Amino acid sequence: MATRLIQSVGVLATFAYLGIAYFIVAIIAALFMQNPPEGWQPEGWTPTAKETSERATHDYVLSEALKTWQWWVLGLILFLNTTTGIAVISQEAPIFQELTRVSAIVAGGMVGIASLGNAVGRVFWAWTSDLVTRRVTFGAMFVVQVLLFWFLPQITASSIMTIVTFVILMCYGGGFGTMPAFTADYFGSKNVGPIYGLMLTAWSFASVFGPLYIARMRETTRNYGGPLRVLAAALTVSILSPIIVRPPRRER
Repeated sequence: MATRLIQSVGVLATFAYLGIAYFIVAIIAALFMQNPPEGWQPEGWTPTAKETSERATHDYVLSEALKTWQWWVLGLILFLNTTTGIAVISQEAPIFQELTRVSAIVAGGMVGIASLGNAVGRVFWAWTSDLVTRRVTFGAMFVVQVLLFWFLPQITASSIMTIVTFVILMCYGGGFGTMPAFTADYFGSKNVGPIYGLMLTAWSFASVFGPLYIARMRETTRNYGGPLRVLAAALTVSILSPIIVRPPRRER
């Protein structure tokens, strides 16, 4: 839709039309949103001992959360996961064309299919985190990405490339599907809006760093193999983050 609007009315008018559409949709959707009653939980559900041990002892306010090392580690996890995913998103079509030698039109189709992984991952990994905890989920996402980023430069088949990129973007979307619950578990759900809202600045920094990094490295090395393997190495170190983090405990 955006592409067609740009072609017909130009870039600035497209932003205006999309902005109006988003405003209308957001207002209408907000009318149906309301908080659950105090202390609500699904009927018949009882948290396990493992789930209880992974949750906050009380509802933190933003100033309290910022004084804990856990808030900064969660922000780092979000930054690292976003950096790798958005680096690929920013260069998807050129990567496909260079590694699989497909045309620009075919690469565009591959981008469309792979991008669905972003949406699928937000649901799949969030659901997984309810079963195996948020820490294990992020650890699994980092391990999967290490393997895929390392072998990505060797892939020449367009179908396999599309599948691999689909899974990478599942992990990218999974970070956003899982981190709000991760934050609520560690700092309580009452004030998760400002606590996670400020943490989202990690995504902002990553959205600048990731694309700039891979574009600059591509100009320097003349290929995507080296930059992708550097991302794999960075993710290998990142696996330690979800392993070491634990729920904060309030000092008396």
